[in-house]
Amino acid sequence: MKSTLNCICLDDELPALKLIETYCKNSNEINILGSFSDVENALEFVKNNEKAKIETKIDLAIMDIQMPKMNGIDFFKQINKNILGIFISANPNFAVDAYDIDIVDFILKPASFERFEKGIRKANDFLKIKNNEIENYLENSIGNYITVKQNYISKKIQISEINYVEGAGEYIKIITDQKNYLIFQRLKDFEEQYAKNGFIRVHKSYLVLKTNIQSATFNTITLKNKAGNNLELPLGRVYKDNLK
Repeated sequence: MKSTLNCICLDDELPALKLIETYCKNSNEINILGSFSDVENALEFVKNNEKAKIETKIDLAIMDIQMPKMNGIDFFKQINKNILGIFISANPNFAVDAYDIDIVDFILKPASFERFEKGIRKANDFLKIKNNEIENYLENSIGNYITVKQNYISKKIQISEINYVEGAGEYIKIITDQKNYLIFQRLKDFEEQYAKNGFIRVHKSYLVLKTNIQSATFNTITLKNKAGNNLELPLGRVYKDNLK
């Protein structure tokens, strides 16, 4: 089972780029294929990597957003759709636009190694789903339970235990205090199927139980969970009416 992500790093600020490189080298889950301070050089490398008949294809791009010539969001829109993306930015206002293009994670600068590793673990989970290395499916829902089939074994998840559901392309991630479940299903399909159970869309990439919302600001919501730790998620502009 693949556990190492082939990645490229992109940041026009050299100290920030060197920090990302150091974090990658200290992680057991990252293999750096290229590191760039110039967007055009990074684009050329990606195009050449796509054409090359090699096994070391790019799995992940770790990028800044505010850069000359082209910002990170436009760069990510241009590269291979099979490449996962993580943004590391000093500006939290970019988070909503970043999640709108189905990135894996948005990390605020200055980023700690622990926070960086969390994003890398998410990327590795999503890659395993994409490569069919994890076979999880939603079977059905009965009353207050959702049944998940994991490697031929059925597991019941109580709906009240779900903190939130995160979507990325063809799969979703169900987050609970005890365990996270990666599922082959589009977020839109999950939303339609389980709206009757109290799930609402708060962002292009997130569904939550309305009863779990503790508070909301202009662009974030705070959730309460059984572990006692409040969770904060982005709130999309077009989904604010769902909170009413």
